[in-house]
Amino acid sequence: MIYKAIIWKFLLALGIGVIIGAKLINVQLFGFAYFGAVLLLAYFAVFNKIEQLFTVLPFVIYSEIFVRDRLDSLVPYLTIQYLYIFIFSFMLIRFSGGNKPHNKAFYFLLGFAFLEIFNGLNPDRPKLLRSIFFNSFSMILAVIWASHNVLTPKLINKILANVKLAGMYLSGIVIVAQVTGGIDYGNFSNSESSNGLAPVQLSGYLSVAACFIFFSLMNKDEIKSRYVYIIAFSIITGVMILTFSRGGLYFLGAILTLYLFFNRKNLGNYFKYLLFLPIGLVIYNLAIEKTEGKIIARYEAKGTSNRDILVEAAFKLFLENPVVGVGTSNYGTAIVEYRLFNQESTAHNEFARAMAEHGILGIITYWGFFISLFITIFKRKEPAKQFSVYFIALFIFITIHNGLKISIQHLLIIMAIANPTAVKAIFYRKIKPNTIVKQSAISY
Repeated sequence: MIYKAIIWKFLLALGIGVIIGAKLINVQLFGFAYFGAVLLLAYFAVFNKIEQLFTVLPFVIYSEIFVRDRLDSLVPYLTIQYLYIFIFSFMLIRFSGGNKPHNKAFYFLLGFAFLEIFNGLNPDRPKLLRSIFFNSFSMILAVIWASHNVLTPKLINKILANVKLAGMYLSGIVIVAQVTGGIDYGNFSNSESSNGLAPVQLSGYLSVAACFIFFSLMNKDEIKSRYVYIIAFSIITGVMILTFSRGGLYFLGAILTLYLFFNRKNLGNYFKYLLFLPIGLVIYNLAIEKTEGKIIARYEAKGTSNRDILVEAAFKLFLENPVVGVGTSNYGTAIVEYRLFNQESTAHNEFARAMAEHGILGIITYWGFFISLFITIFKRKEPAKQFSVYFIALFIFITIHNGLKISIQHLLIIMAIANPTAVKAIFYRKIKPNTIVKQSAISY
């Protein structure tokens, strides 16, 4: 029964995506439905319905990229960031006041927040400053909330399941472009092949879903659904590859490598997965045929779309302004002023931006947060440690490749933090204070 339910859920998710991508539903109607889902999430937050909130949230997150492309005149670009700021600040004030933090790394980010504010008093581009503020502060609030609360193993599993479905739904939107054809493939990220959606951001979303499906493929408890996951993995990965944005495939490869490292003692049990190599070969051959061989040139192309140059520019700005940097949001104008790049650009990398715009103080606060978080995570027991590493690694990969631009990043960092091995009973109101509740992080 569970096996059949998974099949129907994946088919339904794919079908809904195809209907939306093929414009068989009025886009304005979809916009109103999206607003309704956002209001529903706000309602869940007001009444502290955590399970319902995180059950619906993945589908709203995976609709973000479509809404930004098709409904930019109706829906504000930072809608989910505004939502994050509301729900996490409200739940912190209303429901988390008595909770002691189980992770204190967030204090680094509080310091970074003050830097963002006081170092942004003289912005060269006020509009960009507003975007940075809302992206940065929404993430900081999510981190603080996660540091004071715990997601149960059951809820984390539900989030993983719904992200997989949401990835299938988003693939359905994109796959319409592959079916209708007329795509001019070149040696660059291709919005035509992504049905008009931003290819770089899309690769971030799809890579997360592909990684979570891979975890299911490796899970012996889901063996009856394995062939469903193989097909879903093939579809999502194939769509991701055809966007010509290489980042998603690199993220997936890195997470697979991490998984094999963590489970290296059990590698002998994984030789059976050599049977799945033909699936990869089929995807590869179809991609070559679909793109007339241009996919090979794209993945063989050297360079990082100037990302390495922008990081180098950030380092040079840091050397010129080592204490407090060039100021919040001023990276783009500074690289032109210092003749480090021929046009204004964002850093596309929050680690580089923190260094360039806030100097050594930015390194201490922003970089220090992640160093402290990794130290905390590696003290956890399995499987909490392993999966927290996957979540935070995906967050960092996307942040280095995209900057802090897509709302899946917030969900990843929440799952990484709110996933301790043991938590004090203060989080569980029915248990006596000062006792310890031990739990497995995830069932895998």
